[in-house]
Amino acid sequence: MSRLVLWFFTRATDLAQAMLVDLPRCWNRLEPQHRPQFITALYPAGLTYEDGTIGTAENPWWMATSAAIAAEKMALVPPTGFEPVLPA
Repeated sequence: MSRLVLWFFTRATDLAQAMLVDLPRCWNRLEPQHRPQFITALYPAGLTYEDGTIGTAENPWWMATSAAIAAEKMALVPPTGFEPVLPA
């Protein structure tokens, strides 16, 4: 994969994650004709109701991807700030 394609993919993923941080706001901004596609993107296998709980049989691929990216970012050591760095 070229660096440019990777850069565009990363930017698109970051944009999608930013948009989905606040799902109710994202939903409210959608035109009514786009809402069914939004629901399908969130729940590709539809929703189920069983034993008093609502769930889905399948998570979309992008949720697994964004979870992996978030986990990777969480594994990074935060940069030092203004506080002094203590010796190890």
